[in-house]
Amino acid sequence: MEAKQQNQQVDLTFIPELNQVREGSLFHKIYKGNPPDRIIHETANFAVLCDIAPLLKGHLIIVPKWPWVSFGKLPKEDWDEFIELKLQVARVLGDFYSPPMFIEHGSCSSMVSGGCVTHAHLHAVPGPIDILPMFIEDDLEYKRIDDMRYLLELGGRDVPYLFFENTKSEMYVVELGKPIKKQFVRIGIAKSLGIEDPYWDWGVYINKSLLRTTVKALRKVNWQKT
Repeated sequence: MEAKQQNQQVDLTFIPELNQVREGSLFHKIYKGNPPDRIIHETANFAVLCDIAPLLKGHLIIVPKWPWVSFGKLPKEDWDEFIELKLQVARVLGDFYSPPMFIEHGSCSSMVSGGCVTHAHLHAVPGPIDILPMFIEDDLEYKRIDDMRYLLELGGRDVPYLFFENTKSEMYVVELGKPIKKQFVRIGIAKSLGIEDPYWDWGVYINKSLLRTTVKALRKVNWQKT
């Protein structure tokens, strides 16, 4: 697809891992082959990974196999597959842990090669985690939306955003008009869970046992029956 060929200029962060390339991959530098990978489940265009530094058991991310900068940039024809996978992730985490929340810091083209990963990745974290208080604390104006496909409008305008969906499937979005702190998503999750500094910072602290436990447990799932 021509649009995908043009998109090759964006962050290739997860591509080596998804193609089983180990040399030079950040994940393999950290985990040194134990486990050999963190891929939990795959579909044609997406993969479910354990977060490289999970904040609790079951902390997953959904990533597209093509390096779009945000889910707002996904091709429309990929959305049905993505939504079905997101529902599967919610059911699996609900069965093994508890119903999850979802959150994404959606990047835009001008943020590529900046301080954060600009390859779309949606966090799925089990538990009644509430990010809205952090939106308020940081004076971020959010609004309620009814359909996640609203992100396509923001992606079409190349606008960075924050997307949050709680365990009741209530969805909120912030259209970002100013820079936010690095690792905003992880800080928000950590605050809701009561995780103290600096243990939310994956550059400082990586709880390898949480990743290994999550990978071992969720690789047993028969996703076709879940």
